[in-house]
Amino acid sequence: MKVEICRYIEDYQFSYCDASSKYEKVAKIGQGTFGEVFKARGSTNNFVAMKKVLMENEKEGFPITALREIKILQCLNHDNVVNLIEICRERNYGPPIDMWGVGCIMAEMWIPTPIMQGATEQQQLTLISQLCGSITPDVWPGVENLPLYSKMELPKGQKRRVKERLKPYVKDPYACDLLDKMLQLDPLKRCGTEAALNHDFFWTDPMPCDLANMLAQHKHSMFEYYHRKRPNDGHMRQPQVKRMKPSQDTGYQDRVY
Repeated sequence: MKVEICRYIEDYQFSYCDASSKYEKVAKIGQGTFGEVFKARGSTNNFVAMKKVLMENEKEGFPITALREIKILQCLNHDNVVNLIEICRERNYGPPIDMWGVGCIMAEMWIPTPIMQGATEQQQLTLISQLCGSITPDVWPGVENLPLYSKMELPKGQKRRVKERLKPYVKDPYACDLLDKMLQLDPLKRCGTEAALNHDFFWTDPMPCDLANMLAQHKHSMFEYYHRKRPNDGHMRQPQVKRMKPSQDTGYQDRVY
C-alpha cells in the first residue's frame, strides 16, 4: 500500500507547479533539518530559489507543515507583499534598535568580547546602566511610559561611562566618540545611519583598504553554507572551551588565553 502511494505521488502532476526538470540547479545555498535550498536558473534565464523537502525521516508521508507552507506561498501573490527576510516581533522596533546593535558589535571588535552581556533581563538592564548611565526620564524622555519600566529594578545614580570604559580598548578617539553616539539611551538622540557614515571615524586616515584587493586574497568560498562544513574526523575536533559567566560589573573583560 505504501509503495502504491509513493508511486501515485511521484506520477501526480501538481497544478500550478512546474516540473523541477525545467530548472537548472546552479548551486546549493542552504540546508536545514527539513529541507535544502538551491539557486536555480529558469527557462528564461531568471534565477529562482528551489526548496527541496527532505523525506528521509518522514514516516507518515509528505509533512503537513510543508503542505501548509506551499499553500500559504501560493496565496501570497500581491504587489504590496514583499519577500519575507526576517521576522521582528518587537512592537517598537526601528532603526535606532539596529544602531544600538551596531554599536555593540563594533565595540566587540576592539575588546574583543561581548559588552553588556546579561544572562537575564534584569542583569542586562543593570549592565546597561553601569555603562550608559541610569535609565531615567531625564536622560530618556518618555521611558516611564514603557510597559515594564515601573516593574523593573533599575540602578539609580549611575553615571555615563561609555568613553571612560572603552578608552583602554579603543585607542582611536573618533571610534570612541562614534561608539558613544551609537550607545545613547534615548533612541531619538542615538546616532543614525547617515550620521554614522559621515562621522570623522570613517573619513580620517587611515582610510579603508580597497575591498576588491582584500577579497582577491581569499581563494576559498566565504559563503556561509560552505564555510561551516568541517572534516568529520574526531581527531580534527577542537577541545570544548568552558564559557565564562557574564561579569556582574561591566559585562566585558580581558580575554585570558
